[in-house]
Amino acid sequence: MDEKDRSGEPSVRELADRIGRGDPAAEEALVRRYGRPLEFMLRQKVREASLAADLAQDALLILIERLRGPGLDDPDKLVAFLHQTASNLARGEARTYYRRNTHPDQGALDLAAVNEPLLEDQVAREQLDAIIRQLLEELGQARDRELLKRFYLGGDSKEQLCADFQISPAHFDRIHFRARLGSPADRGVAPGAAASGSGVGVLKPELDAIESELAMARPGSGLRVRPSTGAIELDADTVLLSYLLLDDRILLWVTSTDGTRLEQLARPEELGADIAALKDWLRHPRWATGRIDARAAVLGEALLGPIAAELAGKSRVLVQADDVLHSVPFALLHLPAQPPGRPMIDTHTVQMLVPGSRREVPPGRSAPALVLMADPGWTDDQGATVMLPEHSLLAGLLRDEGLIALPGSRIEAEAIAARAAAHMPVRLRTGPEASREFIVGGGLSDFRIIHLATHGLVDLRYPMLSSLLLASEHAAGPAFLRPSEIADLRLHAELVVLSGCETGHGRILPGSGALSLARPFLAAGADQVLASLWKIDDGRTARFMDRFYQHLLDDGLSPAEALARTQRWTRHQADTTHPYYWAGFILLQGQ
Repeated sequence: MDEKDRSGEPSVRELADRIGRGDPAAEEALVRRYGRPLEFMLRQKVREASLAADLAQDALLILIERLRGPGLDDPDKLVAFLHQTASNLARGEARTYYRRNTHPDQGALDLAAVNEPLLEDQVAREQLDAIIRQLLEELGQARDRELLKRFYLGGDSKEQLCADFQISPAHFDRIHFRARLGSPADRGVAPGAAASGSGVGVLKPELDAIESELAMARPGSGLRVRPSTGAIELDADTVLLSYLLLDDRILLWVTSTDGTRLEQLARPEELGADIAALKDWLRHPRWATGRIDARAAVLGEALLGPIAAELAGKSRVLVQADDVLHSVPFALLHLPAQPPGRPMIDTHTVQMLVPGSRREVPPGRSAPALVLMADPGWTDDQGATVMLPEHSLLAGLLRDEGLIALPGSRIEAEAIAARAAAHMPVRLRTGPEASREFIVGGGLSDFRIIHLATHGLVDLRYPMLSSLLLASEHAAGPAFLRPSEIADLRLHAELVVLSGCETGHGRILPGSGALSLARPFLAAGADQVLASLWKIDDGRTARFMDRFYQHLLDDGLSPAEALARTQRWTRHQADTTHPYYWAGFILLQGQ
């Protein structure tokens, strides 16, 4: 009897065996099953639909020829072989493109595939299939199981499934989220756990993790994915807000020690436009605060209004954003219950969660010490020899000699060092000592607090070419610390402060968040990162940072409370009342 999977379709082992025996129907079944998901995945790598289609066909042909010939050592790994073949083809295409256009060095080539670090970690598809099937079997209705099997395993689109099952998109969403929420016992804190202050885990974590993987491989599915929240320690003063943006509404999971509940919010038609306008007005203090306050009130009503009563009883807010909400300065939003013009930061601390970003780092020394690096020194703007894509941000700055020194950052670091000396050992590195070599050589590993005051160069077109600007110990020109190098560090820091422009800003991927310069520090093991969403005046930033460390070290406050106190203080100073000076600082926590 032919081996079948639970959906009645041939197993990958059977397909491999039949193709090896020259069965053209099996070849067609292989292409039909994996062609579209493979093309979706490749579109995230190469960005051109026609090229993705070509590479998908090439990868399938390579696999079929392999099966016709020597075959695979383990036919059950057919999908992993196909995924790796397609990834190699995409990587080779990227290398060819950059050689043809810019003749970059090997370092630039390795960063050419913008999303490669995210996609290389993708679990083999057959492993995902097994976990999905196990979870789907727990669903009570046979129709729901069949629908979700076709969605996850068969690659069918939401639109096609709605037509086949004669249901509306809203009905599809209800089935999908019912599966994700699981049994009633899964939807909150286990009995007794809330009272003890234990963490609240995500509902159906295996399925959440799978969705996060498939979000990148299947951007056309019509569903945006809420990443896993992981285990979070909550107390009676804390509330966790987890957002998921759908086409017609916003889903908001509100989690506290009382449990978890799902709130469905109306999605304003102009939500994206409102957020974009607010961001534009916040990038310079010339814009009138009345206009900003009005837009912050509109967004506050949409995102926080229905839960205003619950927020009134809490002092600490954790936000897990989704899609465009990653670029919203939540501290600025107005709560409907508060007086007009009063932002949430006046009454709450606000912290952004980056689920799935933090990995465990082997135990090591974490001395109660602070390291500061500022005003990296170089003598020749053209001393950097790395070749880059012509239209990348860094290539343009080097070409136009747009990299300027930051003497103000040295003043900032020296003032912080003087304040911190009364509390802990301090190591200050400026000029040539603020070097890339020091960092990649493990120089930051043993510090509890890391402060980097330098240029943050954020490239939205080529996120993996974003950089922190540093000195070089071996050349006259500047050196660049890229996200992949940062993520490879082994940090034991409780806090990293990135006192540079737009270090919390980056291109947003559905289901993954912003590809910012802050994020790889979390991946490297840091507990929290203080970053900024836009460029802020150097002098005011130095004053902001000095006040932050006063609250952090002199007053002994947590980073979140120190940030909130500093934002409130800055907002009430005559020359920095405009949100441009204080609302852009955000505190990110990894998990």
